[in-house]
Amino acid sequence: MLRSVAVSVMIGVVNITAREDAILPMSAAAMALPPLSIRGDWGVFSTAATRYAPSLLKSFAQMGPQGALSATKLLRPFSEILDSLELKDPFIRNWIDLLSFLLAGVKSNGVLSAEMVYMFAEWYKPGCSLEYPLHGSGAVVDALVRGIRKFGGRISLRSHVENIVVQNGRAVGVKLRSGQFIRARKAVVSNASMWDTLDLLPKEVLPKSYQDRIKTTPQCESFMHLHLGFDAEGIRDDLGIHHIVVNDWESGVDADQNVVLISVPSVLCPDLAPPGKHVLHAYTPGTEPFGLWEGLDRKSAEYQKLKAERSEESCKVVANLPENRESALLSRKLVGNSPRSRLAGAPIGHGWCDGGGKQSRHGRRRAEIEGRERERRVMWRAVERALGPGFDRDKCKVKLVGTPLTHKRFLRRNRGTYGPAIEAGKGTFPGHSTPIPQLYCCGDSTFPGIGVPAVAASGAIVANSLVSVSQHSQLLDAVGI
Repeated sequence: MLRSVAVSVMIGVVNITAREDAILPMSAAAMALPPLSIRGDWGVFSTAATRYAPSLLKSFAQMGPQGALSATKLLRPFSEILDSLELKDPFIRNWIDLLSFLLAGVKSNGVLSAEMVYMFAEWYKPGCSLEYPLHGSGAVVDALVRGIRKFGGRISLRSHVENIVVQNGRAVGVKLRSGQFIRARKAVVSNASMWDTLDLLPKEVLPKSYQDRIKTTPQCESFMHLHLGFDAEGIRDDLGIHHIVVNDWESGVDADQNVVLISVPSVLCPDLAPPGKHVLHAYTPGTEPFGLWEGLDRKSAEYQKLKAERSEESCKVVANLPENRESALLSRKLVGNSPRSRLAGAPIGHGWCDGGGKQSRHGRRRAEIEGRERERRVMWRAVERALGPGFDRDKCKVKLVGTPLTHKRFLRRNRGTYGPAIEAGKGTFPGHSTPIPQLYCCGDSTFPGIGVPAVAASGAIVANSLVSVSQHSQLLDAVGI
């Protein structure tokens, strides 16, 4: 009980610090310039600098000289802000590392302060809540599709792009695997990773320095996925939609199979599953080494065996594992101060720390026999802990496992990567233009970086750059910013 209170106090310290000392005051500068105002040409002075100069100046005035000076830290690693606040408690630092890693694929020493400051400001707004789309995340995609078609756009599914066609030094369209050529009216925009975009282009049209920079950019690791469909009978009624399981804080949140994220969207949207059923997605967030899978044939027995070892096939072993009940109980409210879902008012997640052993290293070709025995039960064990004693593996009607090779194949991701492992202060994400006129890039290989908010901003920046300044300004007026 005392440790439980201590955990709450530590989270409270972070909240107070974020609100009063540093984070929220700096957020005024971070939020004074809306991402939708940015474009990739000189027109940005009209749509951003001139339009929002008054709000920027007002925010700096409210912050005072010291606050305005601290705003320069927004382009530095977030860990530097934590260091300046003398936040040294290992649990708090690990917790913030976890938030950073889940947001941007790097820990606090690699994430831009601007990203974290922006997110903290959103989380701690009075009355803030985390909204979840009715009918699941697919409803967001459906809405985007309706918008594209409403304004005359066309979407071509199952249309594999074989290469980007370059004529007279300019990108003019794309050629599909079927042989069809689609001509671009204004520009070709690639949201594939930098490595996959490079593979789509004829090498002779690109400067060697550009190719070398891409080839030497470090990558995040990949994912393991576990998709389940199971009977809801016996599952507690207050089950939350999102859960985070951390096996060993000392190993680091980016250690191999140390963190498992779990989502059960059917608890909020029952129509996502048949009556009396739940759907669940569990995954390791960008920590699965591609080296373990490289060169394997997806149809081979070796591949199927490795899938089993890394995901689900030690049910009986897991069932007999002793629970670290004390640490599970004490850490259950790890993210208890996070915003609640507006839909049904359920908490967005719980966390567990089960005090597990050391994790295996990234890049190791194959884990030792004893290491495999532990690793292969990680995802199932996480699911069992999140869902509680009412969950029964035998009730699972659907079991699907995704691997880094799944990512590579279906998402067309080089080595199944989460994206570039570019750390703030050591490198910068590329812009959106390329050495080839009329070819633009957006997505997690471009500024601002990895994560849904950043990727959405990159797409908006490219879209803004392809219309006139007046059209861009009219859009900002229409959305009221």
